[in-house]
Parts: sequence; C-alpha cells; structure tokens
Amino acid sequence: MSAKINQTGSTVGLDSDSEALIKLIGLPGLSDYLHFVRTRAIGGESLDPGALVDEWRVANDRFHHLEQIEAGLADTIGSYALPPALRQRRRALRANPYFKESFNELPTTIEMVELRHMVVSQESVGTDFSNENAKRLGGKPDPEKLFEFCFPQDRPLPSINVQRLSEDRYLFVSNSTDFRAHNLTLLSGKEVPKLKTFGPAPTALILPIGFGSNFLSAVKSEKRIVLQNGYHRAYALMSLGITHAPVVIQHVSRTDELRLAASSDVYDNAAFYFRSARPPLLKDFLDPALAKQFRIKRLETRVEVEIKILNATSPAGYSC
Repeated sequence: MSAKINQTGSTVGLDSDSEALIKLIGLPGLSDYLHFVRTRAIGGESLDPGALVDEWRVANDRFHHLEQIEAGLADTIGSYALPPALRQRRRALRANPYFKESFNELPTTIEMVELRHMVVSQESVGTDFSNENAKRLGGKPDPEKLFEFCFPQDRPLPSINVQRLSEDRYLFVSNSTDFRAHNLTLLSGKEVPKLKTFGPAPTALILPIGFGSNFLSAVKSEKRIVLQNGYHRAYALMSLGITHAPVVIQHVSRTDELRLAASSDVYDNAAFYFRSARPPLLKDFLDPALAKQFRIKRLETRVEVEIKILNATSPAGYSC
C-alpha cells in the first residue's frame, strides 16, 4: 500500500469570501509582489503595474534607510523568564501531547519575548482575524489569560469538507492555511481503533489530517529570534500595545538543526534572517511606509490523498 498526498492552497474567487490583509512591501521579490496583487488582491488586476513598482521602490528605499539607522537592532531583542505565577501553566503546557510531539528535537524554553524586535519571514497578516483575536483578549490581560491566548490548548477548529473523488482518491478541504496531513502511523494490537472490518484486523495504517499545535513559537540562533508560528496573535498583541508575550523558543546552534525547527524559507535564506544588518521585524507591520492594506480573496487548503494497494502471494523471501 502507498499513499500519495498532494497539498495545495488556492484562492476562493468570490468577493463575499474576502478578508483584510496587511502586507509588507519593499522587500526583495518585486515580481512576487506584483503577482500577489494581480492574483489575490480584490481589483488588483486593474491596478497600474507602473504605479505599483513606484510604490514598492519607495518602500524599498525605506528598508535601505532602516538598514543604516537600525543596523543590529534584531540582535538587541529582550527576553526574560516567565513570572512565577505561570510556572504551573508552563508545566501543564510541557505535558500537553501536542507540545511534546511538536518540540521534541531541540532544546526548548518558554520565555517572555519582546514582540517588536522579533524577525519575521512571513510578509502578510490577516487583520480581520487579528482584530478578532485582539477584541477577544482585551487591552490589559492578566498573565494567565495572556498565556492561554499564546498557547491555546482547547480551541474551536475550522470546518473540514471531505469528498471521495474515486475509489482510491479522497479530497479534504479547509479554509485554514494551517490545514495539513500529519505523519503516517502504523498501529497494532490494542492501539487499533474499533473499525468495521469483515474479519480480524490486528494492524492499521492511519493518516491523521488536521492542524498544527498552534502555539506561539520562534527559533533562536545566537542573539536573534525569528517568529515561526502565531503571526496573527503576535500582531494582535503588538497592536494592543503589549510589549512582551510568552513564546516557545527552539534554540538552534548550527544550520542542520535549523531544518528541524524553521520554515523552508527561513532555512533557505538563513543568512538573510540571521546575519543581515536589518532583517524585517514584527514592528514593520505598524509602519505605514512599509505596510499596505489589501482586501484579498480568501485561501482554502486542499489535501488530496490517493491510495494504492498491491496484494501479491509468493514464496517466502521472494521479491518481485
């Protein structure tokens, strides 16, 4: 048996299925920015490309200016230990099975991290969702409420639509960009769930499909901290004027370890995020010269699974 998994994101083309988004402009990748405006921004196909390039150039000049006056700023990020009142919650979080499975390979700490000076690799944040989060949290949360906001262990999940495309193909769709296939798991004995089978089945191959742990997390190498997961919540906290928040930090000491913790973009461009004089920071989303508001078509994530089963009987030890 083999399982072929295709995972893609696509836009939903109805204006009623749109959302507000704030995007950093002026970063390297002008052609990517023009493609984004043309394909995802509502009305983007009718905007003047020349005007968009001029706008990007002004923002790019702003970034070059920041490279001069804020060189090394990412290396000054502050962090400190959690307040004593959160020690019990920290122990409970570390005992959470999602936490243990997500952060089981590298040294990990949970610290109060300065939000504004975190390095960012994601160039956009959905402000509708962020504003909802900010409203739900309130302006002056106590430490316990802030901790639960950053590390939700019991949350409502987005809906999932499941279609059987053919006898061996299934399609799973969600409007969450966090939707993905998990690792295949081989079960045996008492681990096998009670399934309806036409005979004894002491083994089962399970492919869970769902979401990530959704904990606010980052990767630290030397003095820099790169935000990895939880952009909407980090932006919401910063927009409320909250300066520090609890973050799970995975500590990386060499490039090979970075592959275990960071996104592919951060790994492929490690020198830019960890060595450049002034990489993009979370505070840039609040700079009107760098951040532009768009109304965009919503994304949906599709996971397609194709299953192939081969049954063959042959003498023991014989392979065809």
